[in-house]
Amino acid sequence: MGICCLGLAIYGFYWLNFTPTDQPFGLFELLDASHGPKISPKTLKKQRLRFPMPSAVSDNDILASEHDEGSGKIKELNSDLIDTILKDKGYRVSDEFSIPQDLRKRVEFWFKIYTTYTISHAVLHDNEHPWIIYEVVNLNSVYNKYKLASQRNMAKAEMIRNARYTYKNILDKLAKRSNYILLSKEEKRIYDLFKDIPGPRNQVFANAKNDIRLQLGQKDSLLYGIKQSGRYLKTMESIFGKNDLPLELTRIPFLESSFNLNAYSKDGASGIWQFMSKTGKVFLTVSYAQGIDERNHPLKATEAAARLLKQNYQVLKNWPLAVTAYNHGPGGLLKGAKKVGSRNLNDLIERYRDPYFAFASKNFYSCFLAVVHAERYQDKVFGYVEKENHLEHEDIDIKYSMRVKYIMELCGLTQKEIKLYNPDLRSKVLNSQTYLPEGYLLKLPKGKRKPLLAFYEEVAETNRILDEMLGEEE
Repeated sequence: MGICCLGLAIYGFYWLNFTPTDQPFGLFELLDASHGPKISPKTLKKQRLRFPMPSAVSDNDILASEHDEGSGKIKELNSDLIDTILKDKGYRVSDEFSIPQDLRKRVEFWFKIYTTYTISHAVLHDNEHPWIIYEVVNLNSVYNKYKLASQRNMAKAEMIRNARYTYKNILDKLAKRSNYILLSKEEKRIYDLFKDIPGPRNQVFANAKNDIRLQLGQKDSLLYGIKQSGRYLKTMESIFGKNDLPLELTRIPFLESSFNLNAYSKDGASGIWQFMSKTGKVFLTVSYAQGIDERNHPLKATEAAARLLKQNYQVLKNWPLAVTAYNHGPGGLLKGAKKVGSRNLNDLIERYRDPYFAFASKNFYSCFLAVVHAERYQDKVFGYVEKENHLEHEDIDIKYSMRVKYIMELCGLTQKEIKLYNPDLRSKVLNSQTYLPEGYLLKLPKGKRKPLLAFYEEVAETNRILDEMLGEEE
């Protein structure tokens, strides 16, 4: 399963040849966490700046096109509003997904990432305790200073690097102190950030200095997802309802892909639900020979996701673990629960040590809760958001192998329309290099399947007549 979400279809970041660490949903490291030489213009020019298709975030090397947000001034949400939303005082979220007290700080951090900070805000925070934020670096200032993208990239990298080193040095000094009196104003601010973290102060700060992490804001990503989700969310909720599953689970694609239909990770996760090929083949048709990849159909993939999440819940017995398993797999969580002697997610986060149970897995459920509450209270957070129109459709099973071109002619459709309703069809079959197989579930605009049904009736009648004729000859 791809480790969740995109920034925007049009977003990402200029990844300056630095290796990203484990991170979810549109998160990725721009710089090494603790060291690295300054980047010269000559070095920058030699580096391979990648701008691929938007992909899922298993390592988040989706890069975003640059865009100037003006001043990029941060519009903080009122703390009382945040509290009202996260406590669900409007009763818009089912009790199953109320925010546990032991996850509250973690969820609130992600809520701000999705509702307050944009792709142009670099949030420097602690890896183990994400709610400890050192600084939010506003990257927008480079647009007035530099014309060339390469210059802007280098300037942004330098801004983040300088901020990181500033806090690394402060933490290093705090770790080496014998007492904590007569601190400078900034040292005192950083000291106070860790006042609730248990352990000897020297060790706490020594650990923290190598644990500074960069997180880009996801507000624009969530807004994009909300707009795109209008096409499918109503039908997705209907699918989950029929499977007796909480409707809030249909919000997982906001994390995985921001409802970008072209989401594809370099690890091979695809579609809005980010199914890996191996997992997808258990529930869906994934056949390059036939030109079909149902992972890329939002509704067919939703059917598969419902089955997978139901299985996770049956195995793990609670939704925090079942949702986390969508990212991490149920086997690893069962192993972790046995090791720590608890099925409480926060106990696993704090006590389970496994290289695969890293930042993305630990934070997946908190991100999910943050997104669910932000989406449910979107009017309070974003105001009115105009969404894509719901895509009304009707289904028909293909009874005989057929070329898409013939279906288009028969039903009076363009290739663009066929692709809109059937994004699981690849160019190979769309361009009639191969046939749609018998049994394929085709989705068509309302009122467009009648000619195909009439064709099937005509074929059936022709076959009946032929059978009668052949029977007389015998």
